[in-house]
Amino acid sequence: MKALFINPPVYDFSAFDLWSKPYGFLFIVDLFCKNGWEISFFDFMDRNHKFYDDKDKREKKYGCGNYYYKVLEKPAIYKEIPRRYKRFGLPQDIFFEFLENTGKIDVILITCAMTYWYPGVIEVIENCRNFTDAPVIIGGGYPTFCYEHAKKIGADIIFQGGDIRYFVEIFNAQTKHNLMYFDNLEPCWSVYEKLSYIVVRTSYGCPFSCYYCGAKKMHPEYRLRDQDEIVREVSRTVEKYRFDDIAFYDDALLCSFTHLQKVVKKITEIKKFNFHTPNGIHPRFINKDVAFFLKESNFKT
Repeated sequence: MKALFINPPVYDFSAFDLWSKPYGFLFIVDLFCKNGWEISFFDFMDRNHKFYDDKDKREKKYGCGNYYYKVLEKPAIYKEIPRRYKRFGLPQDIFFEFLENTGKIDVILITCAMTYWYPGVIEVIENCRNFTDAPVIIGGGYPTFCYEHAKKIGADIIFQGGDIRYFVEIFNAQTKHNLMYFDNLEPCWSVYEKLSYIVVRTSYGCPFSCYYCGAKKMHPEYRLRDQDEIVREVSRTVEKYRFDDIAFYDDALLCSFTHLQKVVKKITEIKKFNFHTPNGIHPRFINKDVAFFLKESNFKT
């Protein structure tokens, strides 16, 4: 059996690689690997793809940088916005060549983080339909928050939230295949040939219930990850890719500060990394001790 995983292009006014990787998606990749499936993976937003070798990547600090883009005509709803509308990510012809060389596909899985990035999902589904009749499954932030809209864009199965056990139930019920759940899942970074950084979580969910936040739709319960599991995740990956930067994807990174301290201390025993917090941190939890720890541990942004 072969599964094709796709991180689609981004349609937006601006986009910048600020430690952007489909972290949760990579756990689903690992699930299929552990079930003995053959994996094909295509990330339109991979700035380390060979396509960029002869391009000016304009690499910024800490592994970040600009994406290749193409200017598009603005959709009608954006006509009055005085900015250029763009498609960010690898060109479609590279994807077409990839599909032609992939062979028979049994299932296609597509992720989409932001709700308004759905045009990239539509593009990918339409292109895949020209190559295969394999069932298409979409997941991530977009279908989680915009389920009714997601039902209309051509996917066969829509997965909401971040519960992988629930994903297995849906997959087994709605396809002719059968998956087993594994407790020891980890992000399958090996689908990338090169990495300038990795992202990691020390926790899932958030202990707060702010009315404007969708965190609980993805992860209803706040839970801490096993510290040794996190360290193994980093250790195995840095051994292969030799990166210097790690971004934390936690929704509430400082809410369990003792846990974070222990994780960071163990990770820094591997090597000295630059740490980043693109999801932000709660200012109310920053005191003198916390500030000194973050500084001394090499938190940069």
